[in-house]
Amino acid sequence: MSMKEEPKVNVVEVNGIRQESKITSDAIHKSLYDIETDREVLRTKSLENGSSELELVDKDFWSIIVNGEKADEKQLETIEGGPYKILILPEDKTVEIITG
Repeated sequence: MSMKEEPKVNVVEVNGIRQESKITSDAIHKSLYDIETDREVLRTKSLENGSSELELVDKDFWSIIVNGEKADEKQLETIEGGPYKILILPEDKTVEIITG
């Protein structure tokens, strides 16, 4: 009987944010944490086709840009999901999302 190997978790800390990445057979899973509070502030899943899904975003922690514009309240209510192109800029605490 063979045991299934658990995916390796890679941890990187930058600008007060800890990123934990895990590669599985179908995606790269990223969770970002505010080091000061140890609170998860962002979770994404990057797919093989190059798009990403936004699974969790702390809208108070991040400045969120959607298609080049600061996200308004209506966009923030529906932003989770995807697939999108997502750029994370930890130095500015900014998440840029391209939906088209």
